[in-house]
Amino acid sequence: MEAHYPIKAISLTTGLSQHVIRVWEKRYKAVEPVRTVTNRRVYTERDLAKFQLLKKATEAGHSIGQVACLSVEQLKKLVSEPSPFLNTTEDMLERTPEKLIANYLQAAIAAVKDMNGNKLTVILKQADINLSRMTFMEQVIVPMMIKIGEMWRGGSLKVAEEHIASAIVCSYLGDFRDIQPTDPNAPNIIVATPSGHLHEIGAKIVAATAAAEGWHVTYLGPNVPADDIAAVVYKHHSKAVALSFAYPHDDPRVHGELKKLKNLIPKTLAIFAGGSGANSYAQTLDDIDAIHLNNMLNFRHYLQIYQKHLIFNP
Repeated sequence: MEAHYPIKAISLTTGLSQHVIRVWEKRYKAVEPVRTVTNRRVYTERDLAKFQLLKKATEAGHSIGQVACLSVEQLKKLVSEPSPFLNTTEDMLERTPEKLIANYLQAAIAAVKDMNGNKLTVILKQADINLSRMTFMEQVIVPMMIKIGEMWRGGSLKVAEEHIASAIVCSYLGDFRDIQPTDPNAPNIIVATPSGHLHEIGAKIVAATAAAEGWHVTYLGPNVPADDIAAVVYKHHSKAVALSFAYPHDDPRVHGELKKLKNLIPKTLAIFAGGSGANSYAQTLDDIDAIHLNNMLNFRHYLQIYQKHLIFNP
C-alpha cells in the first residue's frame, strides 16, 4: 500500500512552509493530493519527491509558475542543469537562518544596484521559500527597503534603481495579500497612507502582515484623504485602520487629516500608525489615541490581542 503524508510531514521533510505548499498546490496545480474518507488532503511519495524537486528548481532561479507543471522526471533533469543565478553550490551551503538572511539581503541589494529586476525577484522567491513568511518580511523585506531608502537619500542609489526595487517589492507583497486564505467572519482592517504621503512600501508590508494574521484587508494605497478612509470604514464595517508614514516628515496637512479621521470614524475603532515618518506626527497620533507600531512583531502582537477581544466583544 502506497504511503500517504499529511501536509505537516511534507513541510518538515522538504523545509517548505505549509503556506507555500498550499499555494503551489492550489494556485499552480503542482500536485493533486489524495482525499481521505474524512476529506483530509494527504500526499503521495511522488508528491513529496516533486515538492523536493520544485524547491531545488526555485532555489536555482526558476519561476514556480514555469516549473510547477513539469513531471518528476523533467524536474530531475532541470535541477541537474547549472543554475542561471547561483554561481556554485557553495552559495547555498551556509543555511543557518542568520547566514541565509544576511546572504539574501546582500544579494538583493546587489541586484538592485545592477538594476536586475529578474534576479531580485528570484532572490525574494528563494528567501520566501527558505524562511518563514514573517521572518522573510520582517528580516529581509523591511531592512532591505530601509537600506535602499538610506542609499537613495545618501545619493549612492539612483532614482531608477530605487523605483525598480519598490515596484518589485510592491508587486510581491500584493501577491501575499491576495493569496492569503481568510475566514469569512474575520474582522476587516483598512490600510493606507495619509493624504500627501506617496510612498506605499510600508503600507504594503502592513497589509501583508495583517492578512497573514487572518484579517480581511481593504488596501486603499497611498495618498488617501481622511474622508475617503472613513467612508470605506463604514462600508466594510471595519474594526481597525492602519496608516503608514514615510515621507514627508513635516507635512502640516497631516495633523488636520488625522484629527478629521478620528472625528469621522467610530470611537471604538483602533488606529495603528507606523513607518519611518510616524514619529514626526507623534503628538497628533497621541491626541487621537493611535497605537504606535515600532516594528511588525509589535503590530502582529496588537492584531492578535485585538482579534481575540473582537471574538468576545463583536
